[in-house]
Amino acid sequence: VVVETNQRGLRVEQSDNEVTIVPRAAGPAELRLAVPARSSLQLRCTNGGNIQVENVEGEIEANGVNASIILRKVAGVAVAHSLQGRVLVQLDKVTPGKAMSFSALNGDVDVTLPPDTKADVKLQTANGSIRSEFSVTSREESWPSSGKRLAGAINGGGAEIQLKTVNGSVFLRKAELRPAEK
Repeated sequence: VVVETNQRGLRVEQSDNEVTIVPRAAGPAELRLAVPARSSLQLRCTNGGNIQVENVEGEIEANGVNASIILRKVAGVAVAHSLQGRVLVQLDKVTPGKAMSFSALNGDVDVTLPPDTKADVKLQTANGSIRSEFSVTSREESWPSSGKRLAGAINGGGAEIQLKTVNGSVFLRKAELRPAEK
C-alpha cells in the first residue's frame, strides 16, 4: 500500500495483511492510496471531502458523513452509505449470491450493474424519483406508506441489492456491453 497525503502526523499501522490509516484529529486531510487491484477496502470520510475508488476488485465498504462516495470500475461486492452526499457506483462485475446496499440520506443513489446481473432489487426514495434501465419483475412487498418504491427481480432474481435515499433520486443503470462481450 502506498499512501500520499497533504498532512503530517498520520498514524499508519500494519498487522496480519491489514493496513489502518488514521489522520490526526485537527484539520482536513487528503489521502491518496495505491492498493493491489485485488483488495478489500473499508473506508470512512467525515465532514468534507469524498471517497473515490477506481479499478479495485474485492469487498468494498464505504461510509461518508458530509461526503460523496464514488466507486468506478470496481468488481466484487460493495456497500456504500452517505449521510450528506451522493452515492455513485459502477460495478463492472458482481460476485453472485452476495447482497449489496447503497444508500444516502440527502443525495442521489446512482448504481450501474453489468447487464447480466441476477438480483432481487429494492429501490426506494421518500422525496425524489426512481429510474431503472433493467426490466424489474415486480413482487409484492410490505413498505412504509410514504415515498416511491420499486421491488422485484432482474434477470430472474438472486441476492438482494438495495438502493435507498430519503432526499434524492434513485437510478439503477445497465452497463453497456463492450464489443468483445456482444
